[in-house]
Amino acid sequence: MPAFKGSVMRPAPGRNPAHFGEIRGFPVGSRWPGRRELCDDGVHAPLTGGIHGRMREGAFSVVLSGGYDDDIDLGNEFTYTGQGGQSRREKGVRWDNVQIKDQEWTRGNLALAISWRTKKVPL
Repeated sequence: MPAFKGSVMRPAPGRNPAHFGEIRGFPVGSRWPGRRELCDDGVHAPLTGGIHGRMREGAFSVVLSGGYDDDIDLGNEFTYTGQGGQSRREKGVRWDNVQIKDQEWTRGNLALAISWRTKKVPL
């Protein structure tokens, strides 16, 4: 079982979710029951974020969760809204899925832009 560290889980030994491109044994379009299993298999590390990447390197993986109304999943292709711009509930713990401002080219969104520019394709 992986160990927790903040909002990122540590995958099982020998698995590295910080990887560009297809991961052997998991073709594009593979599905998992939850985020824990994604991390166990070394595919996507963040427990809550849909984009796993680094702003200077690019995005390693993208996970759709239905958190944004504009996300569209057609199986072999999808429209992904990005990160940010949503309001938080009163206690600041959960998103309430209301888009209140434009997203910014920071964090995961910037990682996706870097991947697009450098042709480092996430899962």
